[in-house]
Amino acid sequence: MPRHPARLASSDCRRLRLLLVLCGALTGWAGLATAQPRRFPTTFIRLSVEQGLSQSAAQCLAQDAQGFLWIGTQDGLNRYDGYAFKTFRADPGRATGLSDSYITALCADGAGLWVGTLRGLNRYDPARETFARFPARAEDEAGPARGRVTALHVDASGVLWVGTPSGLYRFTGDGFTRYPQGGDSADPARSLNAIRAIAHDAEGKLWLGANGGLRQFDPASGAFAEVILHQRVLALRFDQRGRLWVAGEGLACLEPARGRLTRFRHDPRRPDSLSSDQTRALAEDAQGRLWVGAWGDGLCRLEDEAAGGRFTRFRHDPRQPTSLGHDQIWQLMRDRAGTLWVGTDFGGLNRVADGRFAIHDANPDRADRLTDNLVWSLAEDGAGNFWAGANQGLTRLDAQGRARRYSPSARPGQLAHGIVGALLPTRDGALWVGTEQGGLHRLDAAADRFAVIRHQPGSAAGLSDNWVHALRETRDGALWVGTQRGLDRVDPRAMTVIDRRPPAPDEPGLDAVWAIQEDASGALWLGTERGLARWHPGTRQQARYRHDPSRADSLASDWVITLHIDRRGKLWAGTVGGLCGFEPERGSFVRYTTANGLSNNIINAILEDDDGRLWLGTNQGLCRLDPQTGACRVFDRRDGLPSNEISTGAMWRGADGWLHFGTTAGLFSFHPSKLADNAFVPPVAITSFRIFDRPVADFDAAQPVTLRHWENFFAFEFAALSFIAPEKSQYAYRLEGFDEEWVACGERRYASYTNLDPGDYVFRVRASNNDGVWNNEGIRVRLRVLPPLWRTGWAYAAYVVASLGLAVGLYRVQARRWRAQAAWREARLRLQAAQAAKEAADARAQAAEAQAQAAEAQAQAARELSQRNRELEARNAELLASQRRADRMFSALADALPGTTLDDKYRLDEKIGAGGFGAVFKGAHLALGHAIAVKVFKPVAGNDSADALERFRREGVAVSRLDHPNIVRVLDSGLSQDGIAYLVMELLAGHPLSHEMRGRVRLRRAIGILIPVCRALAEAHRRGIIHRDIKPDNVFLHQTARGEIVKVVDFGIAKLIGAETGDDRLTATGTVIGTPTYIAPERAAGQPYDGKSDVYSVGVMAYEMLAGRLPFLATEGNPFAVMLAHLNSAPPPLPQVAPQIPRDLASLVMQALSKKPAERPSADELAERLQEAMQRAADERVAGSEPARATEATTRMVEPPTLALVSDTGDHGLKTRPDLAVSPAPPAARVTRHAAAPDAEPTLIADEPTDR
Repeated sequence: MPRHPARLASSDCRRLRLLLVLCGALTGWAGLATAQPRRFPTTFIRLSVEQGLSQSAAQCLAQDAQGFLWIGTQDGLNRYDGYAFKTFRADPGRATGLSDSYITALCADGAGLWVGTLRGLNRYDPARETFARFPARAEDEAGPARGRVTALHVDASGVLWVGTPSGLYRFTGDGFTRYPQGGDSADPARSLNAIRAIAHDAEGKLWLGANGGLRQFDPASGAFAEVILHQRVLALRFDQRGRLWVAGEGLACLEPARGRLTRFRHDPRRPDSLSSDQTRALAEDAQGRLWVGAWGDGLCRLEDEAAGGRFTRFRHDPRQPTSLGHDQIWQLMRDRAGTLWVGTDFGGLNRVADGRFAIHDANPDRADRLTDNLVWSLAEDGAGNFWAGANQGLTRLDAQGRARRYSPSARPGQLAHGIVGALLPTRDGALWVGTEQGGLHRLDAAADRFAVIRHQPGSAAGLSDNWVHALRETRDGALWVGTQRGLDRVDPRAMTVIDRRPPAPDEPGLDAVWAIQEDASGALWLGTERGLARWHPGTRQQARYRHDPSRADSLASDWVITLHIDRRGKLWAGTVGGLCGFEPERGSFVRYTTANGLSNNIINAILEDDDGRLWLGTNQGLCRLDPQTGACRVFDRRDGLPSNEISTGAMWRGADGWLHFGTTAGLFSFHPSKLADNAFVPPVAITSFRIFDRPVADFDAAQPVTLRHWENFFAFEFAALSFIAPEKSQYAYRLEGFDEEWVACGERRYASYTNLDPGDYVFRVRASNNDGVWNNEGIRVRLRVLPPLWRTGWAYAAYVVASLGLAVGLYRVQARRWRAQAAWREARLRLQAAQAAKEAADARAQAAEAQAQAAEAQAQAARELSQRNRELEARNAELLASQRRADRMFSALADALPGTTLDDKYRLDEKIGAGGFGAVFKGAHLALGHAIAVKVFKPVAGNDSADALERFRREGVAVSRLDHPNIVRVLDSGLSQDGIAYLVMELLAGHPLSHEMRGRVRLRRAIGILIPVCRALAEAHRRGIIHRDIKPDNVFLHQTARGEIVKVVDFGIAKLIGAETGDDRLTATGTVIGTPTYIAPERAAGQPYDGKSDVYSVGVMAYEMLAGRLPFLATEGNPFAVMLAHLNSAPPPLPQVAPQIPRDLASLVMQALSKKPAERPSADELAERLQEAMQRAADERVAGSEPARATEATTRMVEPPTLALVSDTGDHGLKTRPDLAVSPAPPAARVTRHAAAPDAEPTLIADEPTDR
């Protein structure tokens, strides 16, 4: 006979308890060496009626062989696949339905599911999704076939044991066998026959928990043995060590081999004792910890068995949606993936989620809470204190876990501003605190007070700005501070700034420095809003890297938020456009973006673990990137993060390898080596098969599916039965025989097909769990699509026979037709040959006649053209003679005008120039005494009518409104009493640009002249005025006492009054107005035009200045040839003509010469891009060697410094230069390219070239 265990009593464990207490004390002491926020949370994911559960009381739980989770409630049975619930209820009219909807017990075996209800036992068939009921025998009125089932258990041999209020039953194919125990109590509440729980041990014996105690039952002998009496036993669980845990009244641990029983009770004096003695559920988790469910007092986890047991309690908290759903626990279960499930009363089904990350937040229930959940900065000092800067102050967590909070205050010695954006413990033991608007603070730990350094306008000793973004202590002990307006070096003792970049902190538009890193050479890498900068404090040398949209290997974005130098010395830059790895050999970057697996392109923080992997904080979670393989893994709130958004720069790596990140909902900490992935390979199940969107009720994935030909639209729905963050599972499917490759469908869980050809197919599905572990075998379903009747084998055989008969008959008919057609074709060919000969003769006669007519027409056209040319020459001669007479008359008038007063306001003193438009006089404003220039217009055809004079008056007023430093000012216009049209302008001294264009113009000189010309044109275009005649003659280099100013002259004159005909360098009259050498194609073609026609003329002028020649050379006496070239020909590429010109500048000039106006830049854009070219040229000169600088200095001695003068005048109107700044006047003995002698005095000119 087997040995029966005797009844056990509780043992004395005082010495063991004392030993454990001492060990705990020593462990606690060792933990004081550092303060780390490492509280790993245990949360509960609730699934109740809102998520589809049929009723909120999850009374019993089971997992079947496929992997589905089953939940029995008081209103139906539920199947859960990780996404949705499917509910089964009793249906009186359906024999294959449940016997009752009140589910009392569940048990799964390899072939299906056993379901106990208030009205008997049911067996679920997963293939047909039906239930089988078991008929009762007459002698078994209270058995499992009719009455309440209280417990179900399948032993190691596959036998089903059923517990009821009347005893234990064994089920066989013939029915139920009852095993009653005599001498039982008549009180059901104390009856040993009222079975509540069943378990079996390694020897195959059953352990039965009942209302009256615990018994052991030997199935072989049918003998019972009492183990515990007069105690209700509601749950049994064997642990990994073979011990039996008993719940019902408190908690007990029975060790059958040693004959020892240990009890654990609720102690009101101890908050770490069992929460209640009313226990009813047990489970062991994957770590071997025992969980105990109490009725009304929540859940307990046994942490330590010594000294009466130390438990962690979990209760329902209405304020916390991640707390336990309800404190009344029905059942606990661990699934095959190791996940623990809790069935509650009114709280539904709860999944226990052990946090991967230690969370620290501002929860008011925590004594060590933060000042605010929005964490901006983190640090750990040498004393083991952990610091967290938040949106409402600073928190210190000391080695004992105590919190000291610093809130913002206006009092001296306190934190001046609540937003703490940067923290830095330095090697001297100080803590530096950077705030958003309160400047930089240094904490005196002994006095617990702050010293502050702020921005002081006008003082070099203060910070460049009160908004501090970044702090860095370099290897030489220097303290560098990144602010909203630059980089400062602070003297820690004097609390003053002793160095800064740039040196002028009050200048607007400076870089905000968001991150600082020091490389091995001592250079500082700076992350700014204008790119990445490398600056060496010793040499003051700087290199800058910017985003270039045309280059995939440039910086991903100009806004660099965070920087990191890894253990190999490689620099990583986090930008708003992705992560960039710097390649110093090529000066380029390797980008990592969402296309490479990142969850988001905004990189707020970068840390490196011991294995060299990068951890990236983004706006959409935490990314783990392996730079060697490119593998990327994303963690988010579904993995336990407090928030998906990680704050900018909120990161810290502890000396022990722990990583800490701040978020918008607190901070989290973890050690990468302990962040284990979920290794469970999820089973894959077909959850639904539909034909024409109607579910197939008897679908069985294990059996082949046969579809008739008209069932040509069907779909599968599938699920990976992994219940940890199932929404992160990924899927791929393939229909073998149709899909050539696997279809990766991401998180989508269905696939549909239509109009398949008849044949055999295999539908396969693969799936992964939340951590990317794939079940590559997955599940497969065999499909056969039947052909229609007319596509069967018999049908095809009939088709062949009929086709053969038809073919023979058709051949005979066709043969007769072929013979008849051959005779007919022969006759037709003879007729066609005769007709072709006749048509050939007719064609030759017609050709001869047409040739004679063409010769006559050509001769007549030649005669008419000759006559018209003679008439045109005569007309031209008359016009030229008339024009010469008008010119002589106007010349005489102009010679007589000096000394004349116009409108009693302007005296004409000296004729200083003449041109196609008229004459220019130096004069005086009689009322003001100012020297002026007066242009008197020559009356020519087209501008001597009343309408032309009125248009001159209106447009003169419009041009006079142009107020720009680089446009000659029009002071007045009018028509004198004698009928003389005139314009009054400022008097200029100098020479036109054409005097310097006797070859190539120096690069910087050319750009410096072109920039103000573009600025002037941009202003005119904004006013709605188009110049229409931009050329070197109309760009005047005005010499003043302060230097040279570029002036655009003759503004709008061509538009105002037209001009006379002349050579290709003069403004032409007619439908096209402008100089043919510089005219835009659309104007030459008479098409609509806008300000971009002036941009084209600037492009021609720029080409001529840089190349030393025009893009299209004019033919003397034939201006139309060059106009045709502007219309139809492409200019020689500037890099071929002038290879010394930088490529970007040459490309810009060629873009301005585009035939299509839409492809040209505007005048404003052209000015800006020329300014950038000027800056690059200046940077290249600064970066050059000492000999190069010496050569440049020599050049400046030979040629006057007009470049800086011209570039300054190009910036008029900017807020940074409110006044006109010019360089000193050039010396008298300057070397120039002018036609005049070097020592000649500047010629006084208005807006026309001189005729001298």
